[in-house]
Amino acid sequence: MRYGRHGTQTSFALTEAMAEIKGADGAVLHPSGLAANASALKALLGRRPSAGHRRGV
Repeated sequence: MRYGRHGTQTSFALTEAMAEIKGADGAVLHPSGLAANASALKALLGRRPSAGHRRGV
């Protein structure tokens, strides 16, 4: 059984139910709107190096 940061039995059941209702392969729950926005932006923008990691800086 997993618990805590990875989720609970209730959150696992909710994600499965949401995916089934929407006809999707899976679903993701976020603890806040900010976390949901950050996840969406990371998915759209991909991993980009910060300015300090560029060559020649």
